Amino acid sequence: MWHGTASISIDDILLIDPFIPLKNSPVKIDSSKYNIYKHILITHGHLDHIVSIPEIVKHQDVTIYGTKAVKDALSRLHCRCRFIQIEPGNHFQIDGYTIRIYKSKHTVFDQKIIKKTFLNRRILNHFNSFMKLGFYNLLCKENHETIGYYIEKDGKTIFVLGSLNIDAYTIYPENMDLLILPYQGTSELEKVAKEIVERLKPKQIFLDHFDDTFPPISNTIDTTYMEETYHAIKPDYQTFYIV
Repeated sequence: MWHGTASISIDDILLIDPFIPLKNSPVKIDSSKYNIYKHILITHGHLDHIVSIPEIVKHQDVTIYGTKAVKDALSRLHCRCRFIQIEPGNHFQIDGYTIRIYKSKHTVFDQKIIKKTFLNRRILNHFNSFMKLGFYNLLCKENHETIGYYIEKDGKTIFVLGSLNIDAYTIYPENMDLLILPYQGTSELEKVAKEIVERLKPKQIFLDHFDDTFPPISNTIDTTYMEETYHAIKPDYQTFYIV
């Protein structure tokens, strides 16, 4: 289930990169829905992936999994939680799920996307949120520690990426049943996504992170071209997941 941005849940067991929207966000979420999850996996330390963790885990018996950068950022956010530090190459099990950690990379914010984001009157329309997000950005660092989660259960596999990029030198599994692919952060979305799909060869794709959850630094992205791109790669595909 997709909860907006990069927030994904699997069954009622695993929750990945959850968040609570700001008041000005067009995305509305009842944060109480997160109360059932006892295991939260974090892909990297950017604010849209971790800034809500202190509120989500408050008064809850939850275990957080993430890299040192995530641990450090949560400490700066004064988050008190049970934390298990992980890194690429690790694997562990949670309630029948086998979870393997792969080195990934964060998408590169090129000049065109930076100008589109910051030379925009939306900054003035959402100035208070812009300042608040700027403050959180100082606390929430990625530190080149973006990871991907390869999740397996009952013969089915899901590969969860937290950003639209992968490491050039890492050997990844191929032909996973489902690739969860973030679709925002660069002016060359179709090109970058196509390269990832051709390399990983997933059977199906689920796009996320294409919504305008954190205005004015986010935007709603048209996913039509990505569907056309994937169809060109795999003409006989059966299902293309876009929510």
